[in-house]
Amino acid sequence: MSDAPAPWTTVARTTVVADRWIRLHADDCADGSGRRIAPYYGNHTNRLHHFLALGCSRVADQSLDDNEDILVRTRPLETLGEHLSQSYHQLTWYKAMERIGR
Repeated sequence: MSDAPAPWTTVARTTVVADRWIRLHADDCADGSGRRIAPYYGNHTNRLHHFLALGCSRVADQSLDDNEDILVRTRPLETLGEHLSQSYHQLTWYKAMERIGR
């Protein structure tokens, strides 16, 4: 598996919506190779996603689009909850455990 992708940098930011419920930005970003990604819409919750897949095996390398960088990390199911520090991610983990009967 490859090393972690270089972090993006925010070159410019425009606030699209900001109120007491949400803060949405349209960012002009550059990836580790200097490629520009704009607009990149984001808020404080869209940087990390979890996906629970059981019984899988790797059969090929990733085939990514030009502007994609995806880091895949695997964790043992029994200790996965210890790696989730945000309540939303813990909730999704508990729901997944309930769904698979654990």
